Amino acid sequence: MKNIKLLLLFFTIFFIVSCNLLSFKNISNDYRWKKKKFVNSVNLRFIYSPTLFKQVGAVNSFFFYKADLKNLDKQYKVESMLIKKFKNRNIILSSEGIITLKIDTVLFRGYSEMVSVYSNDLDNEYLGTSEKQYFMFKLSGCLMKKDSCISKIEVEKKHNTEPRESFLFSGVIVDGGIGAQTNKMIENTINEFSYRAYLKLKEMQY
Repeated sequence: MKNIKLLLLFFTIFFIVSCNLLSFKNISNDYRWKKKKFVNSVNLRFIYSPTLFKQVGAVNSFFFYKADLKNLDKQYKVESMLIKKFKNRNIILSSEGIITLKIDTVLFRGYSEMVSVYSNDLDNEYLGTSEKQYFMFKLSGCLMKKDSCISKIEVEKKHNTEPRESFLFSGVIVDGGIGAQTNKMIENTINEFSYRAYLKLKEMQY
């Protein structure tokens, strides 16, 4: 009985991994820069007035399926997430401060294209076509002093699904990378942005 349970567990894990139902993109990147924060709090004047680019197809792409295309930045809580991530670094975004952080660009992009899929074996047999889904999120801004940009900060993350033959079922097309979650990829991008800004401020000897 124990061996059967272990076999079922092994098959389940192998199935999940083979079909890419899990994704490392969903792992928080907070741990990468753990404790990277100022000892004493820093006040940073914050202006969130970005140009929003929403390059998502009329028919919602996979990564923005059923998303509110008119309010993507609000749906994914870009502004509040920025405030939270900076607070974790002991940087207080407020209406005060000698240095200003101005967010100038937020870009969401999602689209698909048809690609040919071939078998994994040496014959490289043509299996048909499948949709390849693309995701991109970009966040940029400036650290400013007296209305002059003293440091540009920009972070861009890209991801896509990759149609291929299943490792388990011959002739069946599956999508690698399909398990990545949009909200987590956006959150990780915002966290990296806060880290890049922290490094710039540290160079200014704050």
